[in-house]
Amino acid sequence: MIQLSNISHTYTSTTGPICALNGLNFYIQENEFVTFVGPSGCGKSTLLHIVAGFVRPTEGTVRIQEEPVLRPGRARMVFQADAVFPWLSAQQNIEYGLRHSGLSETDRRGRVTGALTAAGLTDFATKWPRELSGGMRKRLELARAYVSHPDIWLLDEPLASLDYFTREEMQVLVHNLWRSANSTVVCATHDLEEALFLSTQVVILTRRPGQIKEVVNVTFGSERTPKIKLSDEFVTLRRRLLTLIERQQSQ
Repeated sequence: MIQLSNISHTYTSTTGPICALNGLNFYIQENEFVTFVGPSGCGKSTLLHIVAGFVRPTEGTVRIQEEPVLRPGRARMVFQADAVFPWLSAQQNIEYGLRHSGLSETDRRGRVTGALTAAGLTDFATKWPRELSGGMRKRLELARAYVSHPDIWLLDEPLASLDYFTREEMQVLVHNLWRSANSTVVCATHDLEEALFLSTQVVILTRRPGQIKEVVNVTFGSERTPKIKLSDEFVTLRRRLLTLIERQQSQ
């Protein structure tokens, strides 16, 4: 589904060039949930922006289904900060992206209703964003991505601004939306528990410039609830990831 071939990227700054990524080669299979973790500044967000087509890599190529990514449009991105339109209701926000999709009004309404239901927003369809809690606004962000039935979701620290309990609830929602949408997800997060809970693979990046240090397969199965975080397997795997990242930070 997604092929990263020798991806490197260097930013220019007033203090000189900053190499964020260096020589990434990786292949993401269809319907996988792959999360990139690593020390702060290792290039996780840069990588997502490159896959999205917002940033052109200094070197290398990203291909989606064998086609090179030259511009935005192939993937749907959800950011950490709210990006909803404050002048539109929840329902109108979700429908906005479908206005020029060529769908009939009946089909658009059906999709919006399905997205509201999937995100647990049915009772909040007519609410303005300012009337929603942080968790509800994040549900709205996810519903906006879900409604367009994208093949690829890119999640850049999407739950970082939420409190612990809301975040756990939203992790379950993200997992359920991914399973029901049959999409491929690429995520960046600092939260190791979140990475393990959501992912089929966790990719450890080195300190800047980011390179792939290790790929960890997650084999908890498709049915996941917060209780899985208490299992010996989960705790052991989390400790392994933490050790790998701490080694990167100390080098």
